[in-house]
Amino acid sequence: MADSDLSGTGGFRRSPTVRPRILPSVERAGETVAGPLLIVLFMLAMILPVSVDAAGLRLTPIRLFLLATFLPVVFKVLRGAAGGFRLADGVMLAFGAWVILTILIDQGFDRISYATILSMEMVGGYFLGRFLIRGPETWLRFMKIFLATLVVMAPFAVVELFTGRQLWAELLDPIGDVTWRHRSSRPRLGMDRVLAGFEHPILFGLYCSLAAANVYYVWKDQIAKALGRFALAWAMTFASLSSGAILAVLLQSLLIVWDKVSNGAWRTLIAVAAAIWLFLTVMSNRGPVVIFIETMTFSVHNAWTRILQWEYGWAEVMGSPIFGIGLSDWSRPNWMTGSIDAFWLLLAMRHGLVGLLLIGTALALICYQALRTKDLDPVIGRYRTGWTIGFVGLVFTLTTVHVWDAISVFVMFYVGAGAWYAETALVQAPQPRSDRKNRLPGPSRDSGGGPPLTRFPEPGASAQRR
Repeated sequence: MADSDLSGTGGFRRSPTVRPRILPSVERAGETVAGPLLIVLFMLAMILPVSVDAAGLRLTPIRLFLLATFLPVVFKVLRGAAGGFRLADGVMLAFGAWVILTILIDQGFDRISYATILSMEMVGGYFLGRFLIRGPETWLRFMKIFLATLVVMAPFAVVELFTGRQLWAELLDPIGDVTWRHRSSRPRLGMDRVLAGFEHPILFGLYCSLAAANVYYVWKDQIAKALGRFALAWAMTFASLSSGAILAVLLQSLLIVWDKVSNGAWRTLIAVAAAIWLFLTVMSNRGPVVIFIETMTFSVHNAWTRILQWEYGWAEVMGSPIFGIGLSDWSRPNWMTGSIDAFWLLLAMRHGLVGLLLIGTALALICYQALRTKDLDPVIGRYRTGWTIGFVGLVFTLTTVHVWDAISVFVMFYVGAGAWYAETALVQAPQPRSDRKNRLPGPSRDSGGGPPLTRFPEPGASAQRR
């Protein structure tokens, strides 16, 4: 048996009498008539690079979507419409309140609108994921819609990559303000970096990278489709020509290979990674973080700029460890810009170590609760493996990448979308006494009196069955 099996089968062949059960509240949440429509509208809002100004605020499609859904969705989750209230939910609400508080302490009530929007983007994205993605059916639907957005953007990305012309933005320009290429998006490798429907190439690349492992594992039983969809995610990510995004999908690729060759020996991988980290810390005068940044960026200049950002940025964190510096400028050499290319670092600078601890705790709780669920149905187990690999790639990449606007909402949506794995269980149906020795290891439960058992079809099979 493998050290630790994210696929959920534990190395054992599943008995045909073992069926997945989703708690009743999980089955209902996000499965209303409006559920699929909300997912479609959410994903459309993600890729539309248009905005309007209202009362001094820049309103984008994703912000308008959040303004319309934030309070209803949060109240529904708190009332148990998404599997019951979880500790991570409370921590995320505390983080949102802390974001507002730290900005008001630094900037005063003049920035209350901006502070509220900033908090809503992250907390609202998380609760949308909690509410809309509640089981394998909704996860599969979300993945199909996600994949469709990549297919729609693909021809525009190709044109932009080789000609620099932003056809996607040109189409939407009559509607409102659109995002055009700026100085930080200068060409690389003789090609133009693709923005498509996002503020910056890195945001476009990170969005595409989150599809990679997920589409592979969702369609893993149809290997040609899995590899084709995975290749599309790889190509779209590469079109951003952003080292952070390419690193994310490269890391996911390596983890997929490890899963294949080691049969899911994740504990072994963690031990090896920890040993390498310790060795580099002790034996190298640069340390693992510097080596990582130098190796994984397109130029030495970019690498050392990011290293200095960490050096001066962390000094700001230590100077204001509780409340942070809010939106105030930070101390740095005159030749450095005010940009911080690290989500975790900028979060700690703005909202202190308390803010970093709160969001880190929420993410850790979601991941831990999702991974501790044992004996998953193989289909659900595959989905969880893809989500986990995407999650790991995301956490590592955010050390050298900052996210804002629509992609920050999407990142938190992705995190919240993994909460349902903690509410999935298997029920052992009664078997003849002679067959009990062949049961799956672990505690069994009597299926009588419980909720109806539900089988979840393989991807692509549901349409034929219906």
